[in-house]
Amino acid sequence: VISKQARDISYSLPGIGKWFVKLPPTGWSPGKALPISFRAISLATYSCEIKNMDWFKEEKDKEDIFALHRFGWLLRWLSLHPAQEDLREANSLILDWIRNICSDKQHDAWETYSTSERVVNWLLYFAATRDFQDLDQKNLETIQMALLEHLVHISLHLEYYDKKCNNHILNNARALYS
Repeated sequence: VISKQARDISYSLPGIGKWFVKLPPTGWSPGKALPISFRAISLATYSCEIKNMDWFKEEKDKEDIFALHRFGWLLRWLSLHPAQEDLREANSLILDWIRNICSDKQHDAWETYSTSERVVNWLLYFAATRDFQDLDQKNLETIQMALLEHLVHISLHLEYYDKKCNNHILNNARALYS
C-alpha cells in the first residue's frame, strides 16, 4: 500500500520507467551462471540461502534483520557477475520484499537508516544491470512507487537529533540525493 504522499507525488512524475532509463551506466556486465555455493547471502552473523528467504524471520541479533532488509548482500552477489538470467531471481526478491514488507511501516526494515541503505543499494543494483534487464512496465511501476514510498518515509523520519549530527543523517541525505 502506497501512502497518500507518495501517490500525490507520483502524479507529477514523468512516465513510468523514465527513472530507470536515466540511471547512469556502470560498465557492469553479466558473467556465467554462479555455482550453487554462491546462492547464499551474508548477513551480520551468518549466511542464508537465497531460495529460503524469510523476510519475517525473528533474529537474535537485530543486525541480521537490518542486513537482510538493507540489500547490501545484493551488491556483493552482483560483484560475482551472475548470468543475465540470474537477474530475474534478484528482481523477484526485490518485488517479493515490496509485496510483503513495503506496507508494514512498523517492521524493523523501515528503520530510517535501513530504509536509506535499501534505496541506495537498489539504485546501484538497477544502475549496474539496467542494460541487461527485462522488467516489464508493471514491475517498473511497482519498483518506482516503492522507491518513492521509501523517499517519503525517509524525509518524514530524518535521523537528526537536535544539536547532534552523526552518520545517520548523512546516510538519509545520501538516499534522498540518489
